[in-house]
Amino acid sequence: MPGDDTPVTKCTISDEFETVKRGHVIGMKDLGSVNLSERDWRWQNGKIFWQRHKSARKTISTVGIHPDRQSKFTAITYEGEDAQKAWEDDFKQFSHASRTGFFQLFGINRSDIPMLIFHHELIPVAHLFTDSLWMNVYINYLRKKKGCSEEDLWLNTSSGVLCEGPTGPHFITWAFNTDASAIQALPSSVDMLEEETSVAFFSKFGFEVDSGILECAQEFYEHTYLNDLLPNTTEDHQHEDNSYPQWTVDYPYLKYSWRNLPHHRPIDIISGLRFDTVYSPSLDPVARWPPEAPGLWKWRDVIWLVEETRIDGGLTRFKLNGQGGKTYLESRFDLETFQRGWLSQAARVFDPLKTTGHQESFFVVNPPWPRLRSAPQEYTAYDGPLAPSDPCDAVEETRPVYFFLHPPPMTISEFISWVNGRTRFWSFDKDGRTRIPEEKCRQLGIPILTPDIKSYAGLRSWPTHIYPALCNWQIARGFDPSTADWARECGFPEFEIVRAKKNDQFEEIP
Repeated sequence: MPGDDTPVTKCTISDEFETVKRGHVIGMKDLGSVNLSERDWRWQNGKIFWQRHKSARKTISTVGIHPDRQSKFTAITYEGEDAQKAWEDDFKQFSHASRTGFFQLFGINRSDIPMLIFHHELIPVAHLFTDSLWMNVYINYLRKKKGCSEEDLWLNTSSGVLCEGPTGPHFITWAFNTDASAIQALPSSVDMLEEETSVAFFSKFGFEVDSGILECAQEFYEHTYLNDLLPNTTEDHQHEDNSYPQWTVDYPYLKYSWRNLPHHRPIDIISGLRFDTVYSPSLDPVARWPPEAPGLWKWRDVIWLVEETRIDGGLTRFKLNGQGGKTYLESRFDLETFQRGWLSQAARVFDPLKTTGHQESFFVVNPPWPRLRSAPQEYTAYDGPLAPSDPCDAVEETRPVYFFLHPPPMTISEFISWVNGRTRFWSFDKDGRTRIPEEKCRQLGIPILTPDIKSYAGLRSWPTHIYPALCNWQIARGFDPSTADWARECGFPEFEIVRAKKNDQFEEIP
């Protein structure tokens, strides 16, 4: 009314929620805390200096609110120098949330130790996570559907629905390629965390989800050590003073195959281990990548070498594309393809072995990655043609130059020989008939490539629960696990079963 001096109270978004006194909050169960502290770095006088940028911690609890002792709520309490800022960030996000897939804010407390209080008893998925294959698969799909981190997922115990909320306790799931149609149809019900329900759902999408499931299963690999597999063989040679034994100087890329390094050179123990073979805990081969399948070694990051061609005798040929630049190439073993091929048909291999235990000790060998590169002085020392008094050499400079690589190694012993000796050569001939001597290469400015090792050899195995999980998946997909049908469906060749176990002895399978 005109002349009415009654003050008008401005309504804010915080007025839309209950203001709850701290004394009315009854703690019932602690669900963990999250450190929100952050640090920035700056570069000064050639050194990195770290400084704290944000300092806060939030604690998550199941609580009751006086006087309603029947209902349960979820409270997040913020502490630290930047507690108010952290509270405001979460309040801004969840004060506008009204969809069932999000936290529903009930009340607030704006004291020195502020709180956000949400409807219902909510449990962070981190507390439910068992790190099984199918829980990893489902959570990865769910976080992609909701566009959030796995740490932002919570279970609403009242509805049995998984929803998105503030960042909860830390845990990690494996990321892998997902199928868009499966994401779109994905339910958010808690029973999807169970293997039977999850398998039944994803099996509807068939081949489209196979590769992602194998990719996820592969990431469960664990490091295995020869000490654990052959303790009696290595314990007598344990290096006593914990310093590196001499053999690691000659073979540094082998030292991580042991948890504790043996004193004497262990080549006699591991020399025959193949990179394309699966081994039992007693180091017996059980399955192998078939020789007629595409090779597992790949040349990559090739610089100044072109026209890669496989020729008779197993040699790989490249053509030198100009001179004067650093020449480089690196070889990598396609371990991912090999491992997924193994996991896709492990049930078929275990079946004739009658293997019911110790599946977690079956392993593959992850080889080091060799690379070849030219030293700078080798391609800068000669920056022009030879003297015209040598017409033959002048003609040679205009001829194509070819680089030949011997077949990459498939065993530890072959790897040692390959790195230390018979690896590569140059030739003017397309078929490599005549080699160019090293001194001649230096005179002509042809790069002298020397081997180098980029990584280390290691053993990989998978926890026992992975194998039955994949076996059940094959059955759900309509495949017989005692065959390689599912492996072929996924694009992998049928592995050779090398040996079958009978009366505790291994025999060749014809």
